[in-house]
Amino acid sequence: MRRLCMTMGLFVLVVLSLICGVTRAAVIVNGDFSTPGTPPAGWTTDSVVGDPPTGNGEFALFTVTGFSAQQLQQPFLLLPGNAQTLSFEFLLSTADDGTTGSATPDNFQATLFEYDAASTAVGNSLLPSPDPSFPAILFPAFFSTDNVPLPNPKQFKNAAVTVEDVLTGPRQGWKRVSVDVSSVPSQDVMLDFSLFGDNDGLTTTVSVDNVELTVSNLAAVPEPGALLIWMGTGLAAAGFLARRSHFVGRVPRRTRRPNTIRRTP
Repeated sequence: MRRLCMTMGLFVLVVLSLICGVTRAAVIVNGDFSTPGTPPAGWTTDSVVGDPPTGNGEFALFTVTGFSAQQLQQPFLLLPGNAQTLSFEFLLSTADDGTTGSATPDNFQATLFEYDAASTAVGNSLLPSPDPSFPAILFPAFFSTDNVPLPNPKQFKNAAVTVEDVLTGPRQGWKRVSVDVSSVPSQDVMLDFSLFGDNDGLTTTVSVDNVELTVSNLAAVPEPGALLIWMGTGLAAAGFLARRSHFVGRVPRRTRRPNTIRRTP
């Protein structure tokens, strides 16, 4: 009986751990921007920055002209002990705004900050980028690109970052940025997307979509509903085994035969 109770306890703990794993795996809220809003649902903008980008139900749209900025940010928890990749897709375009402008280009950045969930305070940047011309100089963003004409915009990126063209699907022609965050200790972090306008005579727009954190070395985990069914089935089976064990090994009582008086004819 003691062994059976231990087995039941271990079964419940395993199922609960799987349920918790499913809950914590969905860390980026509305990363596909399917829920619209200004800012899109699940994302915020610091009040000092200005007007937030818009979400049209398909992607987030940043637009700057002159001296201005737009920002989206979202905190989430980096999971411990797993190979994790943070990725997003973006499309940058420009149009003449009719002014002479300066020589300083507009700039789009993606940055990962330390974050204190209790105080909502943002700390130091994680995975900063070196200046290709002056490697000793580090910039906060793990990825940064100017709005100079393609195909050679000036980009800064951390060594863990890869940038590739999206070749198929509805975002064909966009860029996909991926950064390996496995080296970052498990902690609360703040993901920040910012577009800075530097009055360069251009209106710059950046579309962002498919923001996600991929955990590559976790086994496939069923949906929470399926896990609850597993739990119910397992407990029912455990109950059956408990009833069965109540009788196993017990000797049945011998039926007592009534006294019979034999009469002689």
